Parts: sequence; structure tokens; C-alpha cells
Amino acid sequence: MVQRKARPVATTSAGAGQAAGGSGSRLATMQSTGPLSRFVESMSRVLDRPVIDMTGLTGRYNIRLAYKPENSSSDEPGPSIFTAVTEQLGLRFEARKGPVEIVIIDSIERVREP
Repeated sequence: MVQRKARPVATTSAGAGQAAGGSGSRLATMQSTGPLSRFVESMSRVLDRPVIDMTGLTGRYNIRLAYKPENSSSDEPGPSIFTAVTEQLGLRFEARKGPVEIVIIDSIERVREP
């Protein structure tokens, strides 16, 4: 289980799985076309934590990921996002701790227009 304090990292794994979810499915889907960095950015937003691409993969990819969101109230079975990444894309998350850039705003003031 990945804890919030740990930083998940996408790394390569052997084999790619088949896509899940069909028409009429209530699974969430994420689609990304382009470099893997675009998919990694999407994963960071969905997981609400940093994801670092350590795959070494270059080029452009069409990625479609079907998963059951953690807060889903549906009884429909489906893989977690972590399972879906492994089974459908052949990637895995590895939790690591490391430095992360953050921005701290001490104060803010409205700019007065002349």
C-alpha cells in the first residue's frame, strides 16, 4: 500500500496487459496521447501526489487506462488505479521518499491600479 508521505514513481515492468472496461462500463478512464511525461503529469493530478517518470521510455504513446476510482460508490468491479497501471500498461509504482519542490506563500496583497 502506498502511503501519502511516500512518493510513488512509475517504473518499467515486464509485459503489457490488455485494456479493461467496455461499452457501458462505469469505470473511470484516463487517456493520454504524446510523450510519457504527459501521462505522468495526469497521474500526478489524479493521485494528488508527485509521480516521477523513471522508465527511460522515449517517443509518443497513445495510453488509455480504465480503473475504478477509490471514492466510487458503484458496486461494479474494477481494478484500482495502481492495479490498472500494472495490468493494462505493464508499468508499476514504486514508493520512494525524495526531495520535492514546493512553493510557500507567506502573504499576498492586491495590487492597486494607478
